[in-house]
Amino acid sequence: TGYYKIDVTLNLLGSTGVASVIVFLRKLGSNILQTQEFNVTNASPQSLIPVSFSYIDQATVITDYYDILIQTTGFGVNVVTGSSFSIQRIQA
Repeated sequence: TGYYKIDVTLNLLGSTGVASVIVFLRKLGSNILQTQEFNVTNASPQSLIPVSFSYIDQATVITDYYDILIQTTGFGVNVVTGSSFSIQRIQA
């Protein structure tokens, strides 16, 4: 339990065409933060879309967990090299 800093960096690349994307940070399966909707394409080389955010949250029980959900419409989206998801305890 305690306060945690969550850092997310995702490098997204569309597999075909154009995909509409929203990235969610979730706690215990529920959305706690989301990006604005944006487009990801497979056109090179300017197509790599970096998405970064930080969030501070209090975990109240030892079973609290966090995850990332990438919602996309139409076409596949790949998370590529250079992406990261980290959780660091900052205060008890």
